[in-house]
Amino acid sequence: MKEKTNTSSIKSIAQALGLSAGTVSIVLNGRGDKMRISQATQKKVMDYAQGINYQPNIYARRLRKVNKNRNLPMIAVFWPVNFNSTLTGRFFNGVQEFQLTDRREAEIVLQPYKYNELEKSAEYLSSEYYSGIILMGLSETDVSFVLANTFDIPIVLLNRPSDQYSSACVDDFESGAKVAELFFKRGHKDVALISYGASSRSTVLKRSGFLSTCFEHGIHVDFNRVVDGEGSYRGGAMAAEELIQRCGSNLPTAVFVLESCMAIGALPVFKKHGIEIPRDMEIVSYGDNPQDEFSIPSLTSIHMPLEEMSKDCMKIIFDILNGDVKQHVTLMQSISIVFRESCGDFNGSFLK
Repeated sequence: MKEKTNTSSIKSIAQALGLSAGTVSIVLNGRGDKMRISQATQKKVMDYAQGINYQPNIYARRLRKVNKNRNLPMIAVFWPVNFNSTLTGRFFNGVQEFQLTDRREAEIVLQPYKYNELEKSAEYLSSEYYSGIILMGLSETDVSFVLANTFDIPIVLLNRPSDQYSSACVDDFESGAKVAELFFKRGHKDVALISYGASSRSTVLKRSGFLSTCFEHGIHVDFNRVVDGEGSYRGGAMAAEELIQRCGSNLPTAVFVLESCMAIGALPVFKKHGIEIPRDMEIVSYGDNPQDEFSIPSLTSIHMPLEEMSKDCMKIIFDILNGDVKQHVTLMQSISIVFRESCGDFNGSFLK
């Protein structure tokens, strides 16, 4: 007899039968008729699953049953493994505040998945386990998987507008454009961009907004002044070293850093090389995380209202569960610039 398997079997069955993991998951969870999957396909899946002695995740189902007895919805937050821990904390702070202020309680479950591999968690995108799902940190591969399948559970995407699913978003293109506008008003002509390698839609839009608006205003952004690195403190330090090596003595007068932890990692590198911020170079970061206020110098940042976005995600799910939302909705939050020492003064006016 073959060994018993769980989540890994979903993918192996899908590959063996030439089906999507989502279809296999639906059939194995007994929802094939409801989702209009043909009897032939259902039989093929069930026969194959029986042949490998597939066993469902009994623990997750038990949790779901217990929670039903408590009459509380169970909402899963799908979060990529090794994602920015600061953002994780901010998101759940918003969730907690929503439950306290709106008095709409739920069991919240953190469901980890690997970036680019959401399909391997297809089994759990189901009403068999949860009442609602919030999907975060999706790659293009993950998005393609979600859009190619149909699920029987309310799903909300964080910062990913969609015609098929509800979402809570900000305008990432505008974020980049606002920084370019700021640099233009500050009189900068030669600027740089420090980014991170993840090819997420959010990153692409911020970069595009910044670079295209710089071009419109005649601000020079040379190819050598666009540096990609790992989205971490160490990644920011390494990107700053690379920028200095590329530019030599002809340094840019301003830099936009797409991740605040990278900006904080870059600050001591610039100081080591005798580059004073903001005298020699101004910096704007993206995120406005708590550490930005306490770095030396403190960082001017684009504020991403993550706490408000997490509240929007929760509101959408509750509205769907209560029948108040019949169609997909997109809730937009505004972004703003928080002025600190690295660029601009504390009152939000521009330094002369």
